Amino acid sequence: MRLNQWRNIAQHLSVSFKDEQIVCNYGRAKNKREIVISKDKLFQVTQKVFMSLRCLKLASTLFGIDNLEEMVGNGLIPPDKIDIRSEARFLNMVSALASQGFEVVDFQSDENNAKLVVKDASKLDPGLRRFHASQFIEELWLQTNSSYVTVDYLEYDGTPNLRTMASAELFEKAIKNVEPLKIIASEVEMIDLKTNKAIPKLNDRETEL
Repeated sequence: MRLNQWRNIAQHLSVSFKDEQIVCNYGRAKNKREIVISKDKLFQVTQKVFMSLRCLKLASTLFGIDNLEEMVGNGLIPPDKIDIRSEARFLNMVSALASQGFEVVDFQSDENNAKLVVKDASKLDPGLRRFHASQFIEELWLQTNSSYVTVDYLEYDGTPNLRTMASAELFEKAIKNVEPLKIIASEVEMIDLKTNKAIPKLNDRETEL
């Protein structure tokens, strides 16, 4: 099945559900075709589509870098900065999260606050998956540049599990450090949504030990 047909299915919302199977229709009226697929198989397709498009994007980027001077000289690239549309940034983020087994169920942002709610698409151990999801806090800040960012992780059945929070000041501090990831991991705030209690920061846990 061609890659563009998956796009057409999503664009035209030509999807229905039969029991636990997903029924997709594509093609013109006289040549209509149907594919029946499970949720797990569709997730695998999502990963393959994402990686295929990522490879194309990487190839395009490498070509642009290798031929940047010639392209600018021929007027193919404007000398001023190119702004990336917000919806394109959001699509990149959603696609990246989907490839790791997370579904975006809510997203809100402005210059002061940004919040992302992700739901686990896998049935793996939530105790491990929630800390995987907590890492999205940095990506959310990079995408929105908001003063304060929050990521909520929901388990496969929708149960709220973990909230991760951080300020722009933390990320700006981390950027200037030789070990930025260590700074973020040590100082990011977390709340266990099942008990509604704060999880001690990594620095505090090390102090207690």
